[in-house]
Amino acid sequence: MNFTISSIVILSRTSYHEKNSILGKAFLVYQGTFCLWCLKQINIGQHTIRNSLVTNMQVQTTWLVMQSVLYINYGMHCLEEKLLFSTSGYLKEIDLNSSVVKVLINAGSTVYSLTYDYYEKYLYVPRSQGDIIRFPYPSNQKIQFETVVSSRNPLGLAFDSVNHHLYWTDDVEGRIMRCNADGSNKTTVLVETEPAALTIDIKNRWMYYGQDLSNGKIYRLTFDGKDRKVIYNQSSHVLGIQVDVSNSRLYWMEYGTGDLKSAWHNGSDVKTIVSTHSIGRNWEIDTNDDFIFYSRYDTIFKINKSLGQGPTVVHTDTALIYAVFVFKQEGKR
Repeated sequence: MNFTISSIVILSRTSYHEKNSILGKAFLVYQGTFCLWCLKQINIGQHTIRNSLVTNMQVQTTWLVMQSVLYINYGMHCLEEKLLFSTSGYLKEIDLNSSVVKVLINAGSTVYSLTYDYYEKYLYVPRSQGDIIRFPYPSNQKIQFETVVSSRNPLGLAFDSVNHHLYWTDDVEGRIMRCNADGSNKTTVLVETEPAALTIDIKNRWMYYGQDLSNGKIYRLTFDGKDRKVIYNQSSHVLGIQVDVSNSRLYWMEYGTGDLKSAWHNGSDVKTIVSTHSIGRNWEIDTNDDFIFYSRYDTIFKINKSLGQGPTVVHTDTALIYAVFVFKQEGKR
């Protein structure tokens, strides 16, 4: 049997995005079928080893390579990625692989942002009616939420998974607040004029926030409210902001101009990713490894972080879309 390891290894070079395209999924099935056929041929080869030029060491190595290829291909494909979003009163979920949409809960109030505790597996939901709630997610049971903490108009939300702290902005009270994961030890971090979108860099212990002002600014400060620095001083109603820790980039959406922008974490190298040409219709954003997801009126778009590519539609709803949140979980193998 003339079968080399190099001819197998090349199969593992399919990128994650190729696996998630239509052709990529078809090729993934082909890869799996071919890999299983190869394993069968190796088993046959083991019975005829005396008449083959292949040594037992080569057979065992090839077997391990094939197992690795299968693990990489199917293990990565088992990484489920879902997009959570809010409409007028409802919280919904869309499977990014199947595009199936389902309603999670009736929040009973407008929800402008979402955050998640990946350790305790709770989804936190700020409601404009004056509180922040949470519930276990994902769950096969009927969702029962609990009130975590009260606040007049919670807007931006972020969770510190290291210290198990919940952070939020309240543009009516004019404060950035913090509490424990269960709502205890409520503390004012900073008094500010109309703080809005909020994100945190857990690795470097920085917090970023924008203001709901036509001539607002974007700031960076420590988790305890110190060392505040202006990152960008020409923003217009920043209602969506995310930090990409691995690439040291900050992304934000300006509700007042319709521009999705980016800069280094220190505020330099400001770039416009896309101009939506839609003023007063753009809300929150979120990111994964390669894409930025953002809401505009009743539609969710995604656009590659690299400049020069246009946005594509992820989902169009029947109502206004506010919060967007990319959720990743490791599926069952």
